[in-house]
Amino acid sequence: MNELQDLFTHAQLVGGDAAFEQRMAQVVGFVDEPDVGLALPLDIRGTAFQQRVWQALREIPAGETASYRDIARG
Repeated sequence: MNELQDLFTHAQLVGGDAAFEQRMAQVVGFVDEPDVGLALPLDIRGTAFQQRVWQALREIPAGETASYRDIARG
């Protein structure tokens, strides 16, 4: 959290929100161990094509890479 505050100096961190703290713990845990995965409720809006691309990106295992060609053929 200190690193985030250093990066976003004008942001105000408000404590006491248990749901937020749980989500932050999930994100930090994912950064520490990406193989565990991350399942956060997101409201991502886009075209049907964008939704398919984002789904394909989520299916790439942590630590692996894929070319645009690989994703398109997926």
